[in-house]
Amino acid sequence: MFKDYLCHIGNTIFGMYQPPFSKEWDKTLNQLLDEGECLFVEEYTAAFWLDGDVYRVWLKNQWYGYAKLQQFNENPLPTVAHVRPRFRTMRRLHRFVSKFHAEAVH
Repeated sequence: MFKDYLCHIGNTIFGMYQPPFSKEWDKTLNQLLDEGECLFVEEYTAAFWLDGDVYRVWLKNQWYGYAKLQQFNENPLPTVAHVRPRFRTMRRLHRFVSKFHAEAVH
């Protein structure tokens, strides 16, 4: 956990986060985690369903490219549309995915 925060501080200071921060995406991703249904978790993405829409969230490049919206309703987003949530939300997604994998094993 401490190492994660050091990475966040370094990424912030040295401008290493790839996509820019988006308050709206942070809000949406938290809503997906609270109210959405996780359809599956793959190596690179997790898919969530909410209100008839499917969101694919990127799970690699921790933490600097992590948790960006990769696809919406199976349509890839152009790179210029990629944004990231708050670091706290990235960690929340990471815990969710880890728990999802652990429950799938049992």
